[in-house]
Amino acid sequence: MTWTALETALGSLSRLRMFLDDTPVGSTTDDARPLPDNWPCRGEVQISNVTARYVCDTEKQRRSPVLRDVTLSVEAGKKVGITGRTGSGKSSLLMTLLGFLEYEGSIFVDGIDLRTVSREDLRSRIITISQDQVELDGTIRDNLLPFDKTWGVDDDGATSEDASDQAGEEHRRSVHDGVLQDTLIQLGIWQSLDHENPLDMLLSAAGFSHGETQLMCIARAVIRRRVHGGSLVLVDEATGGLDGWRDQAVREMMREYFHGCTIIIVAHRAESIADTQMHVRMTDGRIVERKNLSSMI
Repeated sequence: MTWTALETALGSLSRLRMFLDDTPVGSTTDDARPLPDNWPCRGEVQISNVTARYVCDTEKQRRSPVLRDVTLSVEAGKKVGITGRTGSGKSSLLMTLLGFLEYEGSIFVDGIDLRTVSREDLRSRIITISQDQVELDGTIRDNLLPFDKTWGVDDDGATSEDASDQAGEEHRRSVHDGVLQDTLIQLGIWQSLDHENPLDMLLSAAGFSHGETQLMCIARAVIRRRVHGGSLVLVDEATGGLDGWRDQAVREMMREYFHGCTIIIVAHRAESIADTQMHVRMTDGRIVERKNLSSMI
């Protein structure tokens, strides 16, 4: 293992440990407001004078800031690459956008103050691809559509007895299943699923390799976009552990399905930000350099 790879691995473990220790469980935004159904429809991001830190919920301890007076304006539809050494604040910036960190300053997405958005809405509506794999208990379908309501169940938990409602749910499920299958085929996963109804098999029974599990996480984000829309995508070095052809397949899929989206990429490799329109470099929680590369695209 190279020193760079070792540094990245240790940094990931450190962030995971800090996240498990410090992130409040089940926290909500008290003054959450109703959101438009299509929010965020443009993906314009305005970050102003943000200082963020982890807070230990059990000890009410305020740690040193991991972001320091960060100001960043991202136009709708732009692709931004964020670089910096381990601990520079790259991933912390994404976690702040998702409501995981306490912060001072302001963050607006499409004109809406994120302080007024519930954390559940933030994490279900902003499309996220992380380098840390997230596997959910349940079927492959459950893992690909984690924010969908249970099929054929009303909001109050009662099973619908209206035949037309049930027919509508079955049609929606059929359409969604077609999208799920098509996405898995494009990523080369579907062909390896040995099951009569692959989407109904337990993820734990699929026997996926590390790379295939990462592809499942990427598929989840692509399907979120294809099924529900959304125009803000956060990517934390999603293809770092993939081999050459899979890496290329993912990049082509992201270009196709995230076209027109605002994309913020945390990158550990230069090739990950080769086609970005803005390059931001961070050190010690601060933005120390930004370059507008639009003229190079």
